[in-house]
Amino acid sequence: MLFEGDIKSNRFDMLVENYIRLIDEGISSDSILVILRNSDEKDKFIKQVLEKVKTKSLEALKIYTFNGLVYNAVSDNWNTLEGIIPSKKHFILPNLVGLEVSQFILKDILKDIKVKGYNSKKSLLHQIFRRYLLIIQNDLSEKDVINKSEILKEAFADDANMIIKKLMAKTLTYRSFDYIRQLALFKYIYQNTDYFKPIKYLFLDDADEMVPLVFEFLTTLDLKDWFIGYDGIGNSRCGYLSADMNAKQKLINLFKETPTFLKSNSNPDGETIYKNILNDTSEKMKNIDYRSYTRRSDMINCAIKQIKELLKTVPPCEITLISPIIDETLMFTLREELQSVNIQFLS
Repeated sequence: MLFEGDIKSNRFDMLVENYIRLIDEGISSDSILVILRNSDEKDKFIKQVLEKVKTKSLEALKIYTFNGLVYNAVSDNWNTLEGIIPSKKHFILPNLVGLEVSQFILKDILKDIKVKGYNSKKSLLHQIFRRYLLIIQNDLSEKDVINKSEILKEAFADDANMIIKKLMAKTLTYRSFDYIRQLALFKYIYQNTDYFKPIKYLFLDDADEMVPLVFEFLTTLDLKDWFIGYDGIGNSRCGYLSADMNAKQKLINLFKETPTFLKSNSNPDGETIYKNILNDTSEKMKNIDYRSYTRRSDMINCAIKQIKELLKTVPPCEITLISPIIDETLMFTLREELQSVNIQFLS
């Protein structure tokens, strides 16, 4: 099933409920893969499953963030990967690291290289990593990269590609794989091994934020059923860097089904703002008020008056006051007028 709903729908709960249903029906957890956006969601998913599932004899739960899935796949398949790396050395365990080691290697590579348009080595280092990430996440071939460089008229394209090849060769020699490099190894695993053959059920949330490499991975799975949640309009990253604006339609085409639309509990003003911007309209919002003041003191006094009204029915922890500056005047006035409230000032 495809579930379409925003972050305020019960999309996440429906995924948990369907997972528990499969387990209670006797489906082995070893055949169910769950991919979630971040560690908080992963921990929340696992906690709810363990609290509600009736079956007491659970096998290992395959519940990961995508980067966690990649990390585990590389670790579990290292014998295979080491066997295809040209080397006269003995078996070497991989060093699955963050970017720190890769940055050190790249700095060493850049020491003696002059790149047109980049006098700052620090700026070049960041640009190389950004380019490296986009190539891997977007699953671009060398031909794709060349075509894009020609369209964008990139003066440093040849140098950048040469540097990235040197970086990939060095990390291979040292078996030092940051999370970007692990993605390339992951691609080899799902294309050339049977590691994911036991997976028959897929749970994926926030699919609107997946990068093309993730979608390509989904196309290789031989599934009996799937439960995929996404925001049709797009959540926090849709369209940003590598996230795919066409993910929704790709999922519909891949799984050949019409999504189930979930009711949202979001503030309706969010939809109004979106439509006003998209359609260049001026529909009035229900829960957002706009006022204009000549003096800052009048603005502060009005805000305090509204906060006092809110405090009659709302706990202080649910109230946030946002100001472009936090100065002594603002802090003193708030403390004097709201003495019963423990105020926190955050930049």
